[in-house]
Amino acid sequence: MSRKQKLKMPVTMESGIPIRFLPHRKKKPWMLDLYKSGVRTRTCFATEKEAQQAAMREAGNLVSEGMQALALSREQRLDAARALLILNGTATLEAAADFLMRHSVAGEAGKPVREVVADFLQAKRGANRRPGTLRDSTSRLGRVVEAFGDRPLGTITLLDLERWLSGLKVGPVTRDHYRRYVVSLFKYGQRRGLCDRNPALGLAKSGRDERMPTILTPKEVQNLLEVAQARAPEIVPYFAVGLFAGLRPLNELARLDWRNIDFKAKTILVDPATAKRRRSRYVKMSANLLAWLTPYRRTSGTVFYSRRLFRRVVEKAGFATWTPDAMRHSFASYHLAAYGDANATALQLGHAGAPGVLFDHYRALAKPKDARAFWKIKPKAAQVIHFPKRVTA
Repeated sequence: MSRKQKLKMPVTMESGIPIRFLPHRKKKPWMLDLYKSGVRTRTCFATEKEAQQAAMREAGNLVSEGMQALALSREQRLDAARALLILNGTATLEAAADFLMRHSVAGEAGKPVREVVADFLQAKRGANRRPGTLRDSTSRLGRVVEAFGDRPLGTITLLDLERWLSGLKVGPVTRDHYRRYVVSLFKYGQRRGLCDRNPALGLAKSGRDERMPTILTPKEVQNLLEVAQARAPEIVPYFAVGLFAGLRPLNELARLDWRNIDFKAKTILVDPATAKRRRSRYVKMSANLLAWLTPYRRTSGTVFYSRRLFRRVVEKAGFATWTPDAMRHSFASYHLAAYGDANATALQLGHAGAPGVLFDHYRALAKPKDARAFWKIKPKAAQVIHFPKRVTA
């Protein structure tokens, strides 16, 4: 339809709003032609009466809105104009005001980060988290408090977190640890209604090449155990279980009780109280582990461990440095190389159903011949010492 034809259309006015009749439209020929907030809208109706009623309603709305605008002071109108310039069409003033109120410093939603972290740590204590977990949480989140202590949690953006994380100057593994704790903090904040989203989920995980864990060679294991037999025989069971059962050194191995070592069933029960994920499991005892433990066998009491004696043995065995998980890594690598079953190895390690964790953290590329040598390491008969009843933590 040409502009000339449009101009010839019959037009009537209702409450100052034009109503056009469109003869080419059969079902809804009456069109309400309205400009509102700088935007032209056209609505069609079946009858002229319907169009007139709609025009009267719109006119009433315009009058009401005009009165509201007139009620604003000059400073308020100028403030609104400046705000619209800042928004530059990206959001309405109403949406901006709503966001501000939800993230303002008023009320519970405005609780500063330092208080949120304190509440979060208290919740962890109430959930019976282990002391080591609490220490790590306190340390990691302490860095968050240093950076954002007085800011409300909901005002922190992804860009803020990216800049903070990059400024820590830490390695990729440590960076991912910080990321994990910050994600948990914001999840807690969401549950409490302190933030409406979790910006930490947008933090990219570190890209890093695979790095094989450090493991001991069969020759180093043999030497380590022989030095222990000669220098500190009471700590031999600790080394033997760590090497040939792969228990976690800090919790599971350091707190292992002789009552959980079943020589008849050839299993070691890892108690839920010591297991990392608080789930019990049985670790099968190999023939050489039985050979190492039998001379020191007891019916109860904690398997002996002494930091001083441990260091003495490690140093005398020729290790200038010692990786805390070296024994566990060695067990995992040689078990996988010997049996070729990632699920079985993961089960022994306490990662049942998650062999991916095994491949990411607990295995190195061990040769089958080295694996065979590892599982044949046994005490020499002449060196076996039937240690009596002493046991100490």
